[in-house]
Amino acid sequence: MNGRARGEPGTNCGFWAGANHTGSRPGEAGYQPTATSYDYDAPIGEAGELTPKFHAFREVIGRYLPLPDTPLPAPPPRITPALATPAGTAPLLDRLDLLGGPPVLRPAPEPMERLGQSHGLIHYRTTRTTRTGRTTRTGPRPAKPVRIDGLGDRAYVFADGTPLGILDRNAPDEGLDLPVGEAGVTLDLLVRAQGRANYGPLLDDRKGIWRGIRHGHQQRFESVGDHAAAADRPHRTRRRAAPGGARPARLPPLHPRPRDARPHRRLRRHVRPGDPAALPERLPPRP
Repeated sequence: MNGRARGEPGTNCGFWAGANHTGSRPGEAGYQPTATSYDYDAPIGEAGELTPKFHAFREVIGRYLPLPDTPLPAPPPRITPALATPAGTAPLLDRLDLLGGPPVLRPAPEPMERLGQSHGLIHYRTTRTTRTGRTTRTGPRPAKPVRIDGLGDRAYVFADGTPLGILDRNAPDEGLDLPVGEAGVTLDLLVRAQGRANYGPLLDDRKGIWRGIRHGHQQRFESVGDHAAAADRPHRTRRRAAPGGARPARLPPLHPRPRDARPHRRLRRHVRPGDPAALPERLPPRP
């Protein structure tokens, strides 16, 4: 919260940062995250000390109004800066089970909010394969750019555990070249939420990945496309081998046509030209 109206600066605790946005749509450039700790030249500093602006305000106010006799607080004590040396390191991708909860399996990436998370970091992982017709193989595949559609807000990309680069929501057209070898590749994306737009029409500022990932012109999560393609297939009859070598059983169509949709059979009659009964009659639908 910005506390300039109270005479003190604002501080966002932890990951609770805000942001500005000059675009008109969430996917457009113009995202401006606000630093977690910021001081807009306030009379009282973030640590509680009185700044020169405070004394200037006090002097001007004292010309017109009586000032209280309460003594001003002394500057708060500060610790002496010290150098900290880490005792060891640990690979980030090998400690995901300790840093987060159990993995959630989805056919396509979902934003933080759908997974019960509102801020911080979220990790996505998938295995890249190459698909040719109805055959899925691991590779090889020439280097193609990896792009994220609907990124919120900054993604650290790894290929088989090796840092590949960083993607930012303000550069939605940029990508990171990723080749696929014979054995495929494991793609890891660690997405960081840098702050939510806190005013205007972009308050629904989703974090994580809320659309999809592309490798070249291929959508990374093919399962979403498979479901859509299956719904558009024409009606067909499937056969399944019966036990004992018998004739395969005929299965019902994938999308059976309802009975009410069958065309009505017409009654044939011999009529003379000009007879009002020349129009065919329709029978009621079969039960």
